[in-house]
Amino acid sequence: MDQLTPSTYFLITFFTALLLYYFVPFPLSINVSLLQFIGIGLLLIALTLNTLAFQAFQKYATPYAPFKHAKTLITTGIFAHSRNPVYLALVIIQISFGFVLNSVLFFVSSMILFTLLNHTIIPNEEKMLNESFGDEYVEYKERVGRWILL
Repeated sequence: MDQLTPSTYFLITFFTALLLYYFVPFPLSINVSLLQFIGIGLLLIALTLNTLAFQAFQKYATPYAPFKHAKTLITTGIFAHSRNPVYLALVIIQISFGFVLNSVLFFVSSMILFTLLNHTIIPNEEKMLNESFGDEYVEYKERVGRWILL
């Protein structure tokens, strides 16, 4: 495999933001308690997205790991709302840390992560799914957005 995994992209962007935060936190100028409340809420949403996606992968006995050929095209449950709920969860986790730690750095790292996933990982996965499922996948792509109904 000559491509980094989504988890690797997540860890690189997250720990880079965390390291920079340690030296220069770049705080937001808003009520910290409110930010932390929002951040915890977002973190719970991200964990829910990831859990629902993992349960769907188990239910349909298809690989959770990227770059492995899917056995089933999952189009129900959370996948009826997002074609990439796991990647959406990863981005939301970084955003949530921006709120919890009161730092702009995590918003920047989440944008970088989004860009990496959107332009490197997802196109390759979409190509594999198109090859495996053909018209069924094309129809699914027309119905459900890559991220959230978009």
